[in-house]
Amino acid sequence: MSEDFQLALGRASRVAVFRVEPDRDLLQAMGKIAERSGIRTGLIVSAVGSLKRARLRNMKVFPRELPVRDEHRSFIDVDGPLEILSLSGNLLMGEGGGVTVHAHMAVSKVDDGGIKVLGGHLVEGNITYLMVEIAIAEVEDVDIIRAVHPERKGFELTVRRPSWGMPPYI
Repeated sequence: MSEDFQLALGRASRVAVFRVEPDRDLLQAMGKIAERSGIRTGLIVSAVGSLKRARLRNMKVFPRELPVRDEHRSFIDVDGPLEILSLSGNLLMGEGGGVTVHAHMAVSKVDDGGIKVLGGHLVEGNITYLMVEIAIAEVEDVDIIRAVHPERKGFELTVRRPSWGMPPYI
């Protein structure tokens, strides 16, 4: 039987604060910033701005067999203008190398005189409008990556080596 969770303790060090210019893919821009600034492990701590178009992904059914595939998901495309209300997640090295971004986003849109709020998993296709300002905190002293879970067969945060003498599972 596995434990309730994996644990790696680290400390926040640098914070990368940046602006993404108009007409850029938000997910791709975040990955580029992390790689260019040398952030291998990071947490998204703040994001504000506007989008021309949002593309969000959500689960629509629980699959009978894993892994979860696109046929088990719903993708929605929403034309703007849209305001980013929140963006949270992490940036980790993938087991094959390169930075992976796992983030969820909530956006708002004026619809029939009222405001509609939508949210979901951040995928490619979220196009910035005027600008988006983001802060990513680098996390040091942890050995975690995004790797395929042997049972669930999806990419998940994986503790490779516990830090500070802690066991990886608690």
